[in-house]
Amino acid sequence: MNATLVRRLVGGACAVLVLAALLALASRPTGAASPEAAVGSDARVSVRRDVGAVAVLLTVRHGDLALVVAYHESKGWFSAPVDPVPRAAQTSWTATRGGGSVPALSAAYGRAAGGTVRVTWDDKRIDTVSVGSDGLWLAARDGRAHISQVDRVGADGSVTSEPAP
Repeated sequence: MNATLVRRLVGGACAVLVLAALLALASRPTGAASPEAAVGSDARVSVRRDVGAVAVLLTVRHGDLALVVAYHESKGWFSAPVDPVPRAAQTSWTATRGGGSVPALSAAYGRAAGGTVRVTWDDKRIDTVSVGSDGLWLAARDGRAHISQVDRVGADGSVTSEPAP
């Protein structure tokens, strides 16, 4: 076999491999430009809390609350939804196990008349968050932790306590 033919065959094989690699890379899904854009178009983001490199978003879709964890990869922001909250629930809690692009984290969220909400976790950490104008609140933190108590603090200073859900 002559050297010119071998060079052409090797060059052609390299070109095919490069093309296959480019097609494989291009076939990966493209993410959104921001965490909020990773949420479905029929949902409204009410509250956002950043936990490390991810954004925890409390969303409202057709009156139902749902938590979404948005994480960033090379092609943009992607979302990992959490099961929706029952409409009657005033407080809900969830946690992720951690792995891949989503770290272990915990979130407490729900509805309140206004003021602030104080979340006491089982490791005694306390997070105080404001209630939004839509009556929704979200506390999020790294690691797996359970809620031990939720205190709703009204604008007048009155406190309504609720044990963990």
